[in-house]
Amino acid sequence: MSSVSIRPLDDEWWTTAMVCSYLKLKRRALWDIRRDPDKAFPAAVKPGGKVNLFRAEDVRVWVAKRRPSHLPPPQPAVAPPVKLQVIAKPEVKVAPIVVVATLPKRQPQRKRQQPSDERQLGLF
Repeated sequence: MSSVSIRPLDDEWWTTAMVCSYLKLKRRALWDIRRDPDKAFPAAVKPGGKVNLFRAEDVRVWVAKRRPSHLPPPQPAVAPPVKLQVIAKPEVKVAPIVVVATLPKRQPQRKRQQPSDERQLGLF
């Protein structure tokens, strides 16, 4: 009889999208890493359909093994305090800006001319 390791169901399991988010990778990059035997990415469990589940602890251990040992663990970035120095402001004299708004002149509407008496009589 072969020994099969069965993991408890109360472990934390991540979907492919969650692993990509954690590793800051796109799906294609994760797919390439999973297919490379030199990188030894943790195997996925297929509960059914197209879903792949990864044990979260396995992914975290895989990342920790790949981190170079000569680098210290990542620390939160803390900016040193900034000392502000007040410099005398030079006085700048600015002439006031005067804006004159001119509206375009409207063309007066022509009144319709009354026909002359001669036209009314039909002489033309």
